[in-house]
Amino acid sequence: MENRARAPTDEDRRLVQGIIDRHVAELPPGVRRIEVEFGEDWTGYPAAYIKMFVDKNLKPTNDKIKELNAFLQILHDEIIDAGTGFWPYSRTLVDQE
Repeated sequence: MENRARAPTDEDRRLVQGIIDRHVAELPPGVRRIEVEFGEDWTGYPAAYIKMFVDKNLKPTNDKIKELNAFLQILHDEIIDAGTGFWPYSRTLVDQE
């Protein structure tokens, strides 16, 4: 299999960070921050890993999980639509700070 991964350009970083920054005011209650890291996925394709940090006291109810997933889907869709070539993946992590 051919490795397709590439390092993000400054423009890629600006586009993805800009998408995240546009939605900071819309963070669901309990979300403390969003970070992004660039790398490659298990197939070798370029990936943008979105890390959503939630408050350690957030209760993971079905409704809350749906709300968080819906928010992440907006970010995923916009990253894909921006045409950076980086596939978005996300993780929800408990903020220990």
